[in-house]
Amino acid sequence: MNKIKRTKSGAVFTTARRKRVIFRCLMLLLPVLHFVLFWGVPHVLSIAYAFQYNRVGEDMFYHREWSTIQFQFVWQELTKPSGNQLLPALLYSCFYFFVGNMISLPATLLLSYFLYKKIFMYKVYRVIFFLPSIISAVVLSILFRNFFDPVSGSIVPLSQLFGASSVPNFIGNPATKHWAVLTFTLWTGFGTNLLLFNSAMARVPAEVMESTQLDGVGMTRELCQFIIPLIWPTLSSVLLLSLSGFFGFVQPILLLEQETVGGNRFSEAASIGYYIYYYMTTRKELLSALGLCFTVLSVPIVFFCRWGLNKISEASEY
Repeated sequence: MNKIKRTKSGAVFTTARRKRVIFRCLMLLLPVLHFVLFWGVPHVLSIAYAFQYNRVGEDMFYHREWSTIQFQFVWQELTKPSGNQLLPALLYSCFYFFVGNMISLPATLLLSYFLYKKIFMYKVYRVIFFLPSIISAVVLSILFRNFFDPVSGSIVPLSQLFGASSVPNFIGNPATKHWAVLTFTLWTGFGTNLLLFNSAMARVPAEVMESTQLDGVGMTRELCQFIIPLIWPTLSSVLLLSLSGFFGFVQPILLLEQETVGGNRFSEAASIGYYIYYYMTTRKELLSALGLCFTVLSVPIVFFCRWGLNKISEASEY
């Protein structure tokens, strides 16, 4: 009888275990398929496209061959003297990254510190600066374009108050279009970093802040010598995340370039991400080689920056 019971118990145990395994496999099936179909397969195909070339044969049909000529085309695009679109796009990507971070990170850090110190009406300011992150980017781009419209925008009466007779086309002028894209990015990009910095400052031990008050430490010294070192892991993570999105900066340009939605004209303020978006249906082999080159360049840069940021200040645990 005991043997039968043990056998039945083992059978029940095996059946229950099998059901758990089947349940876990079914639960993991959808995310695994999603990863394979929408990440694995496109990346494998993009790497394969980088080593392919469509040659016109004697029968006047395209014949796909394996070749490294696409990498030569990438170099030619970067170095050709006239009609070069790739090199300006790379320079504008550097402009958006470096100038944007030089302005947005210190401004967001200062704003987060003032909110952390609970200045007058700090709750109102928190809502105002976080509001652009809640509203749709399409709505914000419409507001931005209407505000800077040189004919009927709100900027017209404001300029007249200061004696200006006419308003330049801030968004449509090729000479100032990149500044318009940067301004829109800064205006809509406060919310996420503000939330991260506020959360990091809220974790600073109250004993540390009490000791700074007892020692008579000013706000500037408190921010530079106490707050920033204590939230350095969060600050370095924000820098690394912005660096990882260096080549993917495209959304603000697409939102402001309403006349190029149909792909009729290349933007004068294009970034690398916009360049890839613009030619993704006509030059996919070249873009695959371009993406592979930038990946090879960016991966060691990201790891080097991570190493350097960790060397500046060790991660603080409290």
